[in-house]
Amino acid sequence: MKSVWAFPVVLLLIVLLLTAFKISGSSVGMYHEFLYGTKSDDPDLLYGQPRSIRADEWQGATSMVVAQSERGFPSRDLTLPGGQDVSMSAAMPTKSWPMIFKPHLWSFLILPVEFAFALNWWLIAYLLIISCYFFVLRMTPGQRLFAALISLAFGFSPFLLWWYQAAGFMTVAYGFMMLILIMRILNGERVGKIKDRRINSGLYVLSLAYVVACFGLLLYPPFQISVALVVLAFSAGYLLQKRYEEKVPWQTLARKLGLALLGVIVAGAVGLLFIHTHRTTIHALNSTQYPGQRIITSGGFSLINAVDSFVMPLLQSNQRAAHFIGNQSEASNFIILLPFLLVPAGVLMWRRWRKHRKIDWVYLALNVCALVFLADLFIPHGNFIYKLILLNRVPHARLLIGLGFLSVIQFVMTIKFIKGERIPREKLWKFGGAYSAVCLLGLIIAGAHIRNLYPAFIHSYLLIIGLALAFVLIILATLINKRILAAALFLSFSLLSSFQIMPLYRGLGVLTDNKVTASMQKVSGKQDTWVIVGDDAYNYNEYGILAVRPTLSGIQTYPTLAFWRQTGDPNYNYVTNRESHVVFTDNPNLKTPLTLVHNNSFNVKFECSKFIEAHVQYALSVHPLTASCVKQVGSTINYPEVTFYMYRVN
Repeated sequence: MKSVWAFPVVLLLIVLLLTAFKISGSSVGMYHEFLYGTKSDDPDLLYGQPRSIRADEWQGATSMVVAQSERGFPSRDLTLPGGQDVSMSAAMPTKSWPMIFKPHLWSFLILPVEFAFALNWWLIAYLLIISCYFFVLRMTPGQRLFAALISLAFGFSPFLLWWYQAAGFMTVAYGFMMLILIMRILNGERVGKIKDRRINSGLYVLSLAYVVACFGLLLYPPFQISVALVVLAFSAGYLLQKRYEEKVPWQTLARKLGLALLGVIVAGAVGLLFIHTHRTTIHALNSTQYPGQRIITSGGFSLINAVDSFVMPLLQSNQRAAHFIGNQSEASNFIILLPFLLVPAGVLMWRRWRKHRKIDWVYLALNVCALVFLADLFIPHGNFIYKLILLNRVPHARLLIGLGFLSVIQFVMTIKFIKGERIPREKLWKFGGAYSAVCLLGLIIAGAHIRNLYPAFIHSYLLIIGLALAFVLIILATLINKRILAAALFLSFSLLSSFQIMPLYRGLGVLTDNKVTASMQKVSGKQDTWVIVGDDAYNYNEYGILAVRPTLSGIQTYPTLAFWRQTGDPNYNYVTNRESHVVFTDNPNLKTPLTLVHNNSFNVKFECSKFIEAHVQYALSVHPLTASCVKQVGSTINYPEVTFYMYRVN
């Protein structure tokens, strides 16, 4: 138990135990509510409640993963119109070479789907927590309890749990891994007990190349750019620290830096190979109306979103959250201490310079990076700078992941800095107490502003003061050099903000045991195309792919314009040229063959048209269809809350 590996091993045993019982945090239990009603007990729901707002998970990614397993993990999903290149997704297992760089998905290739799903669910969180743990240990050697508390606190961040996707967890996990490898390379450390310098160098190059390639193939630039900028800022500061504080010669540093750059170049070659082999898909994605190549101008971000970490516990209430900013996922945040630690950071760095004429270059680089991020969010100037560092490609709400990553590093570095300065306890208490009081007042004012704007979200001043005080206690413990207390308070507040977000669910429910999809398979052939018809059938839009049948309903990750042009006027390209939910509807009020509903959703009119008769063989609906070209087949399938009808399209 004295080993640094005790915490990772215990955590791994918990992950394996959850996997053995097929337990995940999926909200797939929503299907049970739709079919049996909200008052019916779901025997597979062990804790909490399914979250309908996480439809991208239970309705999208989870359904598609199950369908992938049924089809044998092809890299191209031929059940969707024109075929979809699913190897572009960080959450989709395939039997293709990019899977080498998606280790969090390997379990799907060797385990039954429900066990693989459970392992994958917890593995992405495990890798983030463990990578954070070892990073904190490098910053504060020997502080195993501190590192464990901090890594758990960060792993349970509300932002990560509300979004719960590989692109979020793994982007940050690889960020920590890159930092650890870069520090080891610049320090000239050995790999284990290997003494041969060439072998050490080769192993570091390959390790960094692999981690950077894995990071690159997550393919979610809004998260990757901000995390990469934090890694670059930290690395630049670490390099300057080695040169100016530790007096390492430039020649030595250049040789070590060359190894790191070689690793990045090798990873770049992998990226270029991926781009070359997927250029058609990438072109289609970049040419879409949504998401397209979004250019974000600086400024305009709400100040509330930057300081609302202290009200994150309330976001778990569906009733309260319905009256806050957007939905729960969009309103979620990390427990961000960063804005509140900028002033103490400036004071600490000035004190060190005044007394010792020394600069902590890493700490300075991190806080400069923080100021750049905050300026991008709030100051409507300097867009030419943000363009150079690609921040103009990061929507402000997605920059929060970079702020969260940077915040936890700054928090750890602040504690390390204070300890190293050996400041008298009396001075720490005076400054820490006074500054924490100012922070408390600021949060109470912010809470009052939130109350005025969203009174149904939070109305009690007593609750505002209580949450603000709990949050500020973390800052106070940090500034008075009580690192274990600060870490424990950080973890406590993080858990308070997230313990109700995820349910605990056994298995995959109707996704693997479903009378409807079994009947669809029975009445149709493997090449017959289905559509799910009706606005009231939206929640079952993925049943086509679950039945392992070609389907035009569901999620198209990128458009096949030539296919959709067959529905009518090519001027409808602006409707179909997007990542989107495709919904077929027989609503008589729909007058056009295609209608844009939201940025990521469009309707297709189900009628006896040449397009429908040419491309659709079967339809599934939760109400009787009256079109002249359909004939009911099979028996109706009855659940307490819904009845399914199947039709052959003549």
